[in-house]
Amino acid sequence: MTRDSPLRPGDSTVERLLTLIASIVALVIAFAMPIGYYVVRVQSEAAIMRAEAHANASLVSSIISANPEFLTPGMGKLEEVLGERNQHGIAEIRSVTDLSERVIASSSDPLAAPLMHEIASIHIAGEPVGLLQVTRSMQPVLWGTGLVAVLAVLLGIAVFATLRYL
Repeated sequence: MTRDSPLRPGDSTVERLLTLIASIVALVIAFAMPIGYYVVRVQSEAAIMRAEAHANASLVSSIISANPEFLTPGMGKLEEVLGERNQHGIAEIRSVTDLSERVIASSSDPLAAPLMHEIASIHIAGEPVGLLQVTRSMQPVLWGTGLVAVLAVLLGIAVFATLRYL
């Protein structure tokens, strides 16, 4: 073949180029989809947990403002409030600590690692008096990412085969 002749379908240069393009497209699909899913899902979970932490901190702040003795460990009212789970029944740990990080009240379910945490301040009359922490397992996020990764690899293989063997 000379430099001036057009590329023909049976030409090894065309085959190598098609293989390279098909490989790049398949790899982008196989990596971009699960990474994108993971990033969006973690940001979504963090936003949900942040909203719940702030809402619960506000509720605890109003309870403590009305009854300052609830800021001492062992008072059942805060455990009662923390025990009220979210509407979806997701396993989590909710805890209230004072500023010296001593646990005042806690409500917990067993959680598998790795964990995500969100913290909100508890205020009385504009002054911080404690923290409310919401903790959840990241396993649902990781399982979802794994499933998306498997589907993305299958899609990448299908795209590779389609582009390569047209």
